[in-house]
Amino acid sequence: MNDHSAVSATAVTPKRDAILDAALELFSERTFASTSMPELAQRAGVGAGTIYRYFDSKDALVNALFQRWKTEMTDTVSGDIPAGLTPREQFTHWWRGLWTFATEHPAAFLFLETHHHAAYLDAASRRAGAELSDRAITYIRDGQRRGAIRKGSPEVLMALVLGAFTGLVKSATEHGRVLNRTTLETSDDAVWALLAA
Repeated sequence: MNDHSAVSATAVTPKRDAILDAALELFSERTFASTSMPELAQRAGVGAGTIYRYFDSKDALVNALFQRWKTEMTDTVSGDIPAGLTPREQFTHWWRGLWTFATEHPAAFLFLETHHHAAYLDAASRRAGAELSDRAITYIRDGQRRGAIRKGSPEVLMALVLGAFTGLVKSATEHGRVLNRTTLETSDDAVWALLAA
């Protein structure tokens, strides 16, 4: 850590949370590359040096932010799936989890969508990013073994589902529409059809 560092990088404090919240807003609005540390400090309501008490660098900050929200997304989307569900029922659980995360945390969803392949992500961020993908691929392979999901590359099938979801979110955002229950249910059936055997 640099000379300004006096607080653990993982310590939960109101200032650290304010910095992460400001980073989420600015990185979603402007991107990581076009956001300066003084802008971050101003948005967070802290001095520029305060940021370095919690994060060694801008890269350390974006990695902490990515890990926080990727973990939250993974838990929301694939956590607490009841045992004994059919692949179709499991899909509905996953689909609703995606909707829940995107509607409750729209800035975080946008941030993750625009930063998930960024070159500055460290090993811990890449592991956090792979967790949801790994779970989805396991689900698809299991559904294929059970004859409920079509044959083909699990990675391709997963990309089709996530692409459809991201497209719906972006369309709603661009046209000022709310992602409501009717859209959720209609799209659930339509996107399941992409996977169904």
